[in-house]
Amino acid sequence: MADANDGDWGEGVPIWFSKYVFPNRETFWLAVLERLEPVPLPWLQKVNGEVLEGLVMLHAAARADQATAERLKSEAVAKINQSVGGIGQAPLVQR
Repeated sequence: MADANDGDWGEGVPIWFSKYVFPNRETFWLAVLERLEPVPLPWLQKVNGEVLEGLVMLHAAARADQATAERLKSEAVAKINQSVGGIGQAPLVQR
C-alpha cells in the first residue's frame, strides 16, 4: 500500500516556496547556496568564509571530547561574532 504522503516533496530547481516542501532545513539551505551566484565583494566573501568556518567548528565540536568541544565552541562563537560584527560598516553595492 502506498504511503499517503507520496509525491508531497518538490523536485527540480528550488524556488521561493521550496522551504515548504523540502524535508528539512539543511536540505533547503544547501539547495539555496547551490543556486546563488558569486558576489565579488571582498568583505562579503571574507564574512561568508569566516561564518562557514565557525559553523564547521561547531559541527566538529558536536563530535569531539568534552575539553576539545568546549574550546571549539568558544572559538567558533568568537569567530562568528567577530566576522558579523563589522557588517554594519561595510559598503553595500546596489545592483
